[in-house]
Amino acid sequence: MIPFSGIIPLNAYYLEHWLYLPFVGISILVAILLDKPIRNKSIQVVCLIILILIAARTYVRAGEWGSALTFFNNEIQYNQNSARIFNNLAMIQSEKGDYNSAIANFKKAIELRDDYAETRHNLGNAYALNKEYEKAFYEFYRSLQINPNFIYSHAKMQRLFEITPGQQQKAQLFKSFVNRIREGGTVTFDEIEKGLGSNINNQDSESSE
Repeated sequence: MIPFSGIIPLNAYYLEHWLYLPFVGISILVAILLDKPIRNKSIQVVCLIILILIAARTYVRAGEWGSALTFFNNEIQYNQNSARIFNNLAMIQSEKGDYNSAIANFKKAIELRDDYAETRHNLGNAYALNKEYEKAFYEFYRSLQINPNFIYSHAKMQRLFEITPGQQQKAQLFKSFVNRIREGGTVTFDEIEKGLGSNINNQDSESSE
């Protein structure tokens, strides 16, 4: 139990399943103490009430774990400061086709913490699935601004330019970036900006309006 006691600082939120294994030891100790039959009626009643309360809470918690969507919605009620929870909830909503809700929650995650390429990329995906391609383009660009070698955003940029008339040259450029990263090479952000040219300048002006 010591690692989860709060005495030792952890770099993550406490998760209840971390306690499952330690509670095996505690359960053994309780079983040893209760090895002999309890003859006192009052103690029997108290133990029965405790068991009923614990069983009821376990039933409720099992319902909260019933689906990923239910779980993350419940977690957000108690923690409004976790970018990871908002991102995870948005991922589930996006998978279910609820793109507007996903976009809103990705934005909340970014407001809390905007140093992960993955979150910007996920927001771009939601915009693309919602057919908001200009906004998707900008989010993939921001993702690459954070991590110029994030291959998934390069691949999405390639796809966006492939479906845009007259942008096949840029599609080939991002295809070359994808191949370079797969082969162990790197891409600089200057190369990305140079390759995009006027595209990102136009998008920047639109996003600031």
